[in-house]
Amino acid sequence: MEDIFSLGELFEQVQLQNVFPDGKTFVDCTPHAPLSVIQQQYEMKKDEPGFDLRSFVNKHFSAPENYSQTIMSNSDRPLASHVEMLWNELTRQPVDEKSSLIKLPRPYIVPGGRFREIYYWDSYFTMLGLQVSRKYDMIENMVDNFSFLIEKFGYIPNGNRTYFLGRSQPPFYAAMVNLLSEAKGKEILIKYLPQLEKEYNFWMRGFEKLNAECTSTDRVSLMPDGSILNHYWDEFYTPRPESYKEDFELAKHNDGNSVKEKNLYRNLRAACESGWDFSSRWYKIENEFNSIHTTEIIPVDLNCLLYNLEQTIAEAFRLSNDEISFNKYQSAAYQRKEAIDKYVFAILLNSVGTVILQVQNNYGVTQSSASVLEAFKDLSIAIVSFLVASYIARIGYKRSMLLALALVIIACLMMPFIGGFAMTKVLFAVTGACFALIKVSVFATIGLVTSNKKDHASFMNFIESFFMIGILTGYFIFSAFVDSSDPTSTSWLKVYYLLGGISAVAFLLLLSAPLDESSIKTPATKPLSQDFTDMFKLAVRPLVLIFVVSAFFYVLIEQSIMSWLPTFNNQVLHLSTSLSIQMASILAASTAIGRFIAGIVLRKIHWLLVLVICLILAAILVLLVIPLASNLQLTSVERWADAPFVAFMFPVIGLLLAPIYPAINSVILSALPVRQHGPMTGLIVIFSALGGTTGSIITGYIFEAYGGQTAFYFSLIPISILIISLIWFNSLQKKTAIEKSPDAHPEN
Repeated sequence: MEDIFSLGELFEQVQLQNVFPDGKTFVDCTPHAPLSVIQQQYEMKKDEPGFDLRSFVNKHFSAPENYSQTIMSNSDRPLASHVEMLWNELTRQPVDEKSSLIKLPRPYIVPGGRFREIYYWDSYFTMLGLQVSRKYDMIENMVDNFSFLIEKFGYIPNGNRTYFLGRSQPPFYAAMVNLLSEAKGKEILIKYLPQLEKEYNFWMRGFEKLNAECTSTDRVSLMPDGSILNHYWDEFYTPRPESYKEDFELAKHNDGNSVKEKNLYRNLRAACESGWDFSSRWYKIENEFNSIHTTEIIPVDLNCLLYNLEQTIAEAFRLSNDEISFNKYQSAAYQRKEAIDKYVFAILLNSVGTVILQVQNNYGVTQSSASVLEAFKDLSIAIVSFLVASYIARIGYKRSMLLALALVIIACLMMPFIGGFAMTKVLFAVTGACFALIKVSVFATIGLVTSNKKDHASFMNFIESFFMIGILTGYFIFSAFVDSSDPTSTSWLKVYYLLGGISAVAFLLLLSAPLDESSIKTPATKPLSQDFTDMFKLAVRPLVLIFVVSAFFYVLIEQSIMSWLPTFNNQVLHLSTSLSIQMASILAASTAIGRFIAGIVLRKIHWLLVLVICLILAAILVLLVIPLASNLQLTSVERWADAPFVAFMFPVIGLLLAPIYPAINSVILSALPVRQHGPMTGLIVIFSALGGTTGSIITGYIFEAYGGQTAFYFSLIPISILIISLIWFNSLQKKTAIEKSPDAHPEN
């Protein structure tokens, strides 16, 4: 049947003239005759003298019942018994209505009041209450109703009203099925597997169309590192029928620009799909509703829910003994979890450049003194890596990562309360130590979830690319909390509340992620001292020695630039504090793009040729661009458009440095048995940390004594050394046969 919101002028006038105080009332009304007949009557009557629109509507439509007026609360009744009473009051039976209501096959619970239908994500929280009341039959009824909607429409609409078609809500269907399985047993996942997959396909629809020219379609977006993440969307770009007047009035701010109006309407609808309708998290400009841009944001909560959906589908296939499909969804879920773990630490670890600038402003420390923050971070990485890498398999990769995330949450929450340069040192020491646990675990785990060298290299580049996206995001997050008008303000410390919250999300995701570590378990009879001995034996191999030299000098170059770029922007290029931090993001963005491209190029061209060419081009860039920082005007630059050319060009060096680290890591790891990945990763982390500390401290002293330009010219020395060490590394790789065991990666 037709919908009331298809009535054209009649519908518009009823909504715009506030015939009903609540715009939702009219779209829930039941017509007394076919809508086409009512529309004909309206066309005949509307121009007659004394025509009253309200009377016309009351004659031709029945308003929906407001059930909240029939419920009487007894303040003497205990809360638990009051809720028990409400279950019956809020239960609705399947009925045939000639209204916008979509008939469901089984009974269900509604929120009540003006909400006379089910709502998708609200219903999960309703089910949690039903679980406490042990009403598992009603939980199953509601899961079956949502399964019916998936079969009918291919997805679960916002609610069971026709005017909600075009959008869904946060994907809690998997959580609902899991909740039901607590009472019915895990085997019930198999029953709902077809609907779980259909919902997943709805959210991933169009991903195969994504490419460099088309980076976003429907609810999927292609990230700079090649990964695919999701955002909210709606199929339509018109005012919402249930809030027609509100949307129409808001669109007037666009001065009749039809493109802006359509974008506004779609973003309003997409915010409703999020369930956060409305929140300033969707606004581009604070407190400006008209700046809503929901479809341009990749929400962490949505992607966490899709991670849970992937895990649930994988578990259902495992129960079905479908190993191929299980591996497909398990791998997708695991990659999401790994990326989130690295995303959190990318922001914290690589905020050191931003914090170096801020502690100079806030606490009056010199450049050489500020440079020790890198040491607190990197030396703690090196020490913890040395202590745990050789026997981290005994602790367990998952346990190690959970411990690290818990400690980071505590440190982030302490930072705003205590503040000061001493607490800043503690923060980076804790972050460094925890990063060591995370990185050793993550790198070692890659060998458990990939089957050959190409997959290993590809996944390594994916992880490192997502790490750079975390860094890129960090620059903008920190700059949003910095007060450029008052360099001494400590308001930026509040950013650690946000980072603590992100870390908590990562902790919960990891806690729920399954990981089979049985293949790397160390025999209980093997003494811990033997683990250390094995790591030292590994370290003295010629190939491993020249590898760690290469890793040391690469990180020395990367961190000397990354840690001091915000200060260079501020003190040499005269950018404002906030703009200095923001423009440093170009380095992270170019590195992320470089690693994405490298993942493709390294499949076709030998790694040594690619890396040597990149390093030569990086040296040329330094020689050509750094001189442009001379003789700049001394006035502070506040806008991107006014920034000098060097501020845009020098950070592009990240594009050229990007392929080196993941490439050499993958070469050495994929040449070793899986059981040695933990100790080898420990060596990688130790010497990377030492390189980062050395680079930052040397650059800090040169910066203070000779200026920022000379400090960045210094990078030419380690670039030259790195070229030589890579050529040597490749030569040894050809001549030296590293002893392999049956669990080492095959060549393909």
